[in-house]
Amino acid sequence: MILGGLLTILLGIAYMIIFVGLPYPDATLEEIAQQNFHMRITNVIVGVGFLGFWVGLLGGVAKFLFRIFKKRK
Repeated sequence: MILGGLLTILLGIAYMIIFVGLPYPDATLEEIAQQNFHMRITNVIVGVGFLGFWVGLLGGVAKFLFRIFKKRK
């Protein structure tokens, strides 16, 4: 899950580089709207990646702690 989260974050960054890019100096309202649309998609992809990363990390820590406490009994 941790690796999947990191790969999703990288996918979101790649999406941002490809579809959003750098803002144009004198962009029209249509171009700004298109960049904002793609930036929202990027935020969702990266957010899902961070969520997956943290779920995997916390799950791994919980599993590790469960094994330690189980051995002590």
